[in-house]
Amino acid sequence: MPVLLEEHIPLRRALAICYDTDIEDGLARINRAVDFALGQVRRTLDRKSRFLKFSIPLALIAGVAMLSDVLGIWRQSAWVFGIEVLTFALPAIGLLAWHLWQYGASFPKVPAALPHDPDQRIETTLTELQKESGPRVYARSLLHGRYVPLDRRLFFGRLRYLVLSEDVGERSHVLGYPAPIPLLGDLYVTRNDAERLLAMSKPKRKAGPGRDPKYAYLDAVIAIMASPELRSIDLADQAEAGRKIEKLLLDWFEDHADASADMPRTDMVRPYASRILAALIDQG
Repeated sequence: MPVLLEEHIPLRRALAICYDTDIEDGLARINRAVDFALGQVRRTLDRKSRFLKFSIPLALIAGVAMLSDVLGIWRQSAWVFGIEVLTFALPAIGLLAWHLWQYGASFPKVPAALPHDPDQRIETTLTELQKESGPRVYARSLLHGRYVPLDRRLFFGRLRYLVLSEDVGERSHVLGYPAPIPLLGDLYVTRNDAERLLAMSKPKRKAGPGRDPKYAYLDAVIAIMASPELRSIDLADQAEAGRKIEKLLLDWFEDHADASADMPRTDMVRPYASRILAALIDQG
């Protein structure tokens, strides 16, 4: 099924479409941007991970000692009990400090400064997601499977590029907003919002006659590039392959025609079919 026909689309894939008509190439570019962002904050992430690895076992030990004191198994002095309470709270203190580093001490009104150079296409998308009127991003609940909307300030943090990582371990460095809970699941946008992001990512063209295409060629190309039928075409006979791609495009327009049943002719989709064929040949 073409990506933009799904009801909820992973944010990574929606952004990949904004990069290029080849989704795999777009995903590769996102991965490079995420890897670069990770490299710039690697030392900070390592310090945070070491603190949690050190504090969590201590907190467990302190919790057992506190419980034994409460149950009267092992009575302790007040100051020892206070130290145990503080030790037990260390992981929570660490998460709070990590949350403050990402978002600041107050409700953020503007995105935090990035600790690395920005990627222009990702910044364009995140700017839209940061707007109150922008597309909503969702996470899927592990409890009931429904899609839960997330606060837009999630994309205000210093580690906002990591929400695009495919690796759950890298995403977990990002804490949710406002609750300091690690981000573990994939993020999603609706089909309509994915199309909004795609439209916003394209450069604006000057007004004038002949500027607005009558047919949705871009949507058709995106859908065909993501279809399994395209990958099954034999490229040995390029002329035949071109005709099959033209048919795929025409079938798409037929399926998406409005009440007027107006759709482009074969000669009108031929230039787009030629570009798709050239891209397939280049990919080998």
